[in-house]
Amino acid sequence: MNRYMSPILCVMALWCLCLPLASAQPGLYTEDAIQDQDKFLKAKNLVLLGKLDKAEELYLGFAKSNKRNDVVMYELSRLYMNKKDIENANKYIKKAIQINPANQWYHRLQANYAEKEELYEAAMLSYGKLIALEPQNVGYLNKHAQLATKALDEESALSSYHKIETIIGVSEDISRNKFEIYSAAGEEKAAVAELQKLVTTFPNSTRYRNNMASYLIEIGQEKEAMAQYQQVLSVDPEDPIALIAVSAKHGPGDSDTSTGLASALSTVIANPDIVIDQKIGELLPMVTDLDQMVQEQQAEVIQLVRQLADVHPNEAKAHAILGDALIASGDEPSAIASYQRAVELTKNVFPIWEQLMYAQENQKQYDALLETAEEALDYYPNQPLCYYFLGIATARQIDPQMSEEDLFMRGIKIDESMRAKSQAYSSAIEHLDEALLMTGNNQVLQYQILRSMAFMSYDYEAMEKAEAYAMQALEKQGAVKDTALENLIQSIEQANKN
Repeated sequence: MNRYMSPILCVMALWCLCLPLASAQPGLYTEDAIQDQDKFLKAKNLVLLGKLDKAEELYLGFAKSNKRNDVVMYELSRLYMNKKDIENANKYIKKAIQINPANQWYHRLQANYAEKEELYEAAMLSYGKLIALEPQNVGYLNKHAQLATKALDEESALSSYHKIETIIGVSEDISRNKFEIYSAAGEEKAAVAELQKLVTTFPNSTRYRNNMASYLIEIGQEKEAMAQYQQVLSVDPEDPIALIAVSAKHGPGDSDTSTGLASALSTVIANPDIVIDQKIGELLPMVTDLDQMVQEQQAEVIQLVRQLADVHPNEAKAHAILGDALIASGDEPSAIASYQRAVELTKNVFPIWEQLMYAQENQKQYDALLETAEEALDYYPNQPLCYYFLGIATARQIDPQMSEEDLFMRGIKIDESMRAKSQAYSSAIEHLDEALLMTGNNQVLQYQILRSMAFMSYDYEAMEKAEAYAMQALEKQGAVKDTALENLIQSIEQANKN
């Protein structure tokens, strides 16, 4: 098909454009309003083609000879807004409204201009005129309330929301908006009344009662909150939010409370119909505080997180949080298995890879670390930690202090050991250099890398480089004293003396 529009198609397209506007706004394109329809259509076509200056010339000619033509003023206003000439855009929309104050399109355009300029009170005035023209228009009332909220005119916002309620009855959106206004203003009684309105209107919805209970706890009315949670459980005995809240509140002591909460959470976790994110939301604070718990409580939390992984075996996040819990409890080898399962299920969450590699390094699983780092690099070629751990694992493929027997077991002849060590060291340093280049302004990571390069060079008896890296690490060290690094520098100095 020819990529240029034929004159006939152009005329048809313009006619189709004008027709809905004419039907939407009665009297908009009449012979009385516009004497020369062809020229008017030409001006509109110029706007569509982006030739705004030529279109402006035509429209201004119309305006000069048709000073009472609101349509021309409206089109001029739109044209000037396209030209980013806000002053003239406002000037001509005001003229259009003066000529035809009953046209709702004009008021809406004026309000739109004001809102874009964050002149919310001016936009409110425009919507006030629209509401006067159409008092039952819920859309106008809702927009007026939103603008009033932005203008920090809570009284006007509430007035509009009240009017909406008289038209449509109680609704979640309106009650929620009113609640937020009351809550922000510290009007707790009015805020509770809005939540109660939803509870009364929708008595079988546990969500509204849970929301009300949550707010009651927030404002210190725990007794009333527990009554709401009990009402929720009378409707749905397995509601996770209410179950957890009631179990935690009614425990007789710290230990029993923990046990009761664990029992409630176990019921929630076992339910496959409850989304995993909600379960993790309940478990995460417990996992975060795991290292502060006694052993018995730690065991309960670990059991709950294991249960989560059993119920959701194909969810990477379940295995990841289990890994975090196991790390916090000191069971790093088991955590590694959980992180490995997590990265099998998803490759696009780098923090899981990071935790896995740190754990493998801590456990001196250098062969596994090498494989993990190489695979991680395939997905994250711009992550410095991938190169860092690849360097650490590469350096440990050959122990620089390896005995002759160990060299023999690895198939390395004694006379080739120096060359093998040199190659391992060079490759490792190359990876760490690459990591260093990618750190940007991350001084903490720079310190970590340089420190590792210093210790690695010392192990490989590259004393000159070890000293250089150690001194660079000291520059990045910050306020924290690193005794091991200071001892390394002393050892290097002693070795140099010898």
